[in-house]
Amino acid sequence: MNQRGFSSAIILIIVGALVLGAAGYFIFARKTGEPQLVVQPRVENLESQARSAVEKVLSTSSIVPKNSKLLSLSVDGNNVTLDFSKDIMNNGQGAFEDVFQQISNTLHPIIQGTGKDQKYSGIDYMILIEGVPLDTYLETANWKTYRNEQYGFEVKYPSGWKAENRQNGRIDFLSDHNSILEMVIYPWEKSVNEFLGVRPPLVMSTTTFLGFPARYVNECNMVECRPFFTTLEILNGKLVYSLGYSIEIEDDNAAKTAQAIISTFKFTK
Repeated sequence: MNQRGFSSAIILIIVGALVLGAAGYFIFARKTGEPQLVVQPRVENLESQARSAVEKVLSTSSIVPKNSKLLSLSVDGNNVTLDFSKDIMNNGQGAFEDVFQQISNTLHPIIQGTGKDQKYSGIDYMILIEGVPLDTYLETANWKTYRNEQYGFEVKYPSGWKAENRQNGRIDFLSDHNSILEMVIYPWEKSVNEFLGVRPPLVMSTTTFLGFPARYVNECNMVECRPFFTTLEILNGKLVYSLGYSIEIEDDNAAKTAQAIISTFKFTK
């Protein structure tokens, strides 16, 4: 090979090396410059964290009554609803307040984060005892219980009142021989949609009660309706459970008492 050919070969080798080196650098730089996938630690759902924290207090705190359970928990912003089994009240209201203080101290950093004064947390708690608001539960704790095996329900009423069974599935709850709350059970053969159909002035609004379809109705006959008589009707299977009370009673507390009675109603089968 002459000198000129040899020089050309050397140049080609050098250029090739430079090209390969540049390509390798480009690939390396591109690879290392690409954003890397970072696996973030799994963050539990807020309600799951809160439930776990409350259940830990119930299972480890020495001041919590035995068999106390958290039935449900929901968080909506700063609004927290807690539903407990009635066992949590076994040691009285004062003891429950101590238990709840432990629970709220535990929930505060979960709901609002750390570093905030718990005295001004801004968290609004709704406390239920087996579905009944705490205030109502405390009010009705010493009431008598009416239980009906035939129709599968029970309801509480004030100790000074009495319950009287009438004909055709009617029960009256009376104070001083005045009917304050009337309860009637009657069959329903139509559809749920028919039951929930709003038809003023008879059916005014619909809702749910204990998870069952329910409606508020006026009591009407062929001539007129009773606009001051409030009735809640609950559909369970093929039976309607109707609970009505007058809001024209002279005793201002009578309607509130009737509402408290209704709030304690529950099915037993």
